[in-house]
Amino acid sequence: MKRTALILTVGVGLVLVGVLTGESRGNFILWDGQQMTVNTTHSEGSLYDTSRAFIVPGGYVTGLYARDCSTVNICGGSAGTLIAYNASTLNILSGSVYYLYTWGSGSVVNISGGSVDHLDVLADNGTANIYGGWVDGLFTSGVVDVFGGSVYTLCAYPGSVVTFHGRNFDVRGGLWWDGNRVLGTGLLTGEWMDGTPCAVNIHVNESRDEYKATILVVPEPATLALLTLGGLLAFRRRRCK
Repeated sequence: MKRTALILTVGVGLVLVGVLTGESRGNFILWDGQQMTVNTTHSEGSLYDTSRAFIVPGGYVTGLYARDCSTVNICGGSAGTLIAYNASTLNILSGSVYYLYTWGSGSVVNISGGSVDHLDVLADNGTANIYGGWVDGLFTSGVVDVFGGSVYTLCAYPGSVVTFHGRNFDVRGGLWWDGNRVLGTGLLTGEWMDGTPCAVNIHVNESRDEYKATILVVPEPATLALLTLGGLLAFRRRRCK
């Protein structure tokens, strides 16, 4: 039997079952590949079975929960708490999210714009890819790849693997290198591949037990030095001919 969208209105105790529209307020549930454009305020929403929600300008959801391979796209709207469970995907293109979580195997967060106050990438194969935007606090025990944007504070807990993809990396304060691995706590600086600067305050770097955190930079500092030296030598050879 085909399940219908469920709307629960706020404050009047009335339950409406039928077609889901972006103008409805209150709680909503999406099933079986349904889609919804959210352009007003909602208290809570849940997505199941490959359903999709698009949060656009004017749209706000206090709590939004994506399950069963469903997808949430933040495209100028905002959410208070946004959680991806079991193989669901959260795409932050613009707009804002206060609390953003991955929870469960295969859950993914992709951030290319907008702002996130608190990004929590939990274990159990949760992953995050950051291409742009602003992340105020990144707290992880999962896998994170950072290619651009701004990450202000990083707390890497046991089991996490965080990789920064850029160049000209340097360590300050209490950080030091072990190959391309960053140990200790302090300030990591450098540039993304497009030349924009990056600066990350590494506040927690749990590297002492069996399931230690791993913070990496790509390419590694030694490789960068060799590439720079090779370029200089080639330049000198060209000038001498």
